[in-house]
Amino acid sequence: MRRSLLLGACALLLAGYAYARARAFRDLDLVLEGDFPIEADPEIGFVPARNAASLRRHPRAGLAYHVFTSDRRARVSRRGERTAPEVSLLTVGDSFSWGHGVENEDTYTARLARRWGVPAANLAFSAYGTVQSLQMLQRSLDLRPRVVVYGFIADHMKRNISPCAPAYGPLCLPFSYVGIDERTALPTKEQGISMLMGVMKAPIGKFVSTLNEVPSKFVRTVKAVADQKQAQAKAA
Repeated sequence: MRRSLLLGACALLLAGYAYARARAFRDLDLVLEGDFPIEADPEIGFVPARNAASLRRHPRAGLAYHVFTSDRRARVSRRGERTAPEVSLLTVGDSFSWGHGVENEDTYTARLARRWGVPAANLAFSAYGTVQSLQMLQRSLDLRPRVVVYGFIADHMKRNISPCAPAYGPLCLPFSYVGIDERTALPTKEQGISMLMGVMKAPIGKFVSTLNEVPSKFVRTVKAVADQKQAQAKAA
């Protein structure tokens, strides 16, 4: 009798949990039509799908927009569009840089590319932080960007030490993060803050170092031109 009651209680708990999970999914403000937008990645966790086309609708927010990706997983304006072999502008970051809620033509990457008349690649993606942005940039250095824009928001600090990506429903969607050795004793509040800042310094420092490497040749060229013009002005 007692065993039957225990099994019944467990079944009720499982049913309640399943209902809560199903309700959480039902309450997601997202309707997706077309290709599934992400693919699993052994290093980053997930990345934009290649050559994909989909329509995203958020009924409660009143948003509807198309998402197209290129052969390099960059966001583009139409199906089948390819990323140029080399770009002048490359963007990494999260959904703000990726362009949540707007067509690709209205993202700041596309607007800058049109204004400057140069090829660009938008490799930002929803839920990404500093860690994933750095990994995407490292994979894309063969595009030889002259300018790299990293769209940073404060929430990246939390994302960089979280094993689960935000804003993808009630389940944990694993992605890359900065880990802390669990074998160490629990720190005090002051020690924890100091450790967090130290942990964050490494990926951000590496990210900045990578950004500095990208435009170095461009900066040297600009300086050479400026020196030449200055010399010509003195000669005149």
